[in-house]
Amino acid sequence: MTFVPAETVVGTITKLSGRWSYRLHIVIPRVLQVVAGVPIVLRSLNISGGRGDWIATTSCPSSHRWPFHAITRFNDGQSITTDGSVGCR
Repeated sequence: MTFVPAETVVGTITKLSGRWSYRLHIVIPRVLQVVAGVPIVLRSLNISGGRGDWIATTSCPSSHRWPFHAITRFNDGQSITTDGSVGCR
């Protein structure tokens, strides 16, 4: 069974001090955290960004991959760190 949320969750993008550093902050509403009184587990999260060429780069590293670093923080104080990369051309 796949649960598809009935609403869009909007995030806030904040420019950080580095030249290309930004932070995406998203708060998951309570209605998407608990279904029929039962807390649910987030198994995957898909984030779409951009509109047309909104997310565009002027170059691509020689590895043809842009690295990313994500930290997911939970209400109980736990956090999960993920590092990865996405392809570019």
